[in-house]
Amino acid sequence: MVGRLLALASLALATPDYSQRAALCISGQLRTFLETYESIGPLRRAFPGGGDVFMFISLNESYRKSLKLASFHGTQNATRYAAAIASLRPVRVEYYESSRKVLGRPAAAGLADYEAEAPPPGECHRNPSKPSCCHFSHHGPQFWSIGRCFALVQAHERETGVRYGWAGRLRPDALYGKRQFRYVRAIASAPGDPEAPRAWYRHSARSDAFAIMTRGAMDSYQRLWADEFRDGRCADIGLAHKPDDALLNEVCGPYRIRYKYGTECMVTAHLILRGKVNVTAHDYLTPKLVRPDSSLG
Repeated sequence: MVGRLLALASLALATPDYSQRAALCISGQLRTFLETYESIGPLRRAFPGGGDVFMFISLNESYRKSLKLASFHGTQNATRYAAAIASLRPVRVEYYESSRKVLGRPAAAGLADYEAEAPPPGECHRNPSKPSCCHFSHHGPQFWSIGRCFALVQAHERETGVRYGWAGRLRPDALYGKRQFRYVRAIASAPGDPEAPRAWYRHSARSDAFAIMTRGAMDSYQRLWADEFRDGRCADIGLAHKPDDALLNEVCGPYRIRYKYGTECMVTAHLILRGKVNVTAHDYLTPKLVRPDSSLG
């Protein structure tokens, strides 16, 4: 009897407290992941219960070189990243093709493809009257991949019967540092209800690049693609073809978001107005984005 009680006690100590544990979603093109992946370990340890990694990633590369603004496209070899990915011990990894036109062939078996789910161009998706550089409607793939990554977390929770207390939205090209580690540790260590919808990210530009949130806010972040792009409901949050300037200035202004029709304001308006999420901005949540070598291509 004593032995059984000791075994149960040992098991209890070995079982992670998921109310303090984080599900960290890495989504997007791998590109410079070999230069950034080692910084994810300290970020995981910043959460009191540690963190599990989920990945929805693409081996394609597409970007504009910083100086001449010339487009570059390519495809990486999976073996180049295998050791780096394995070192993070991800719970789940899924690959997708982000550039079907560049590859010139349909998606391979088992690969998800954005174009298969994308709606026709319209007010909220690839709006033809809005500039592709700056208008949120042209950034559907970014939020589609985020949604698919968080869907991996949701599926894992259903299968295992556990529910994380924290979640994070990460990019493969983000390099995290001491400021981020300290601030995340302070947030995640403070008393609070993991089901209360709260999110933290930086002010202004690139506030959509990195976010941490309670589990109560994750489902709202996960539905950015479905609600605003796929289902075309962007007018609900003031982002119709003729935007509601007064509403967007009221919602996005406190976060110093100048480009109110860009992705940063879209994320903030979605979380606050649709998800009733309490958003806090702090510039310590500003990882360095490592761009590909401008000499490539």
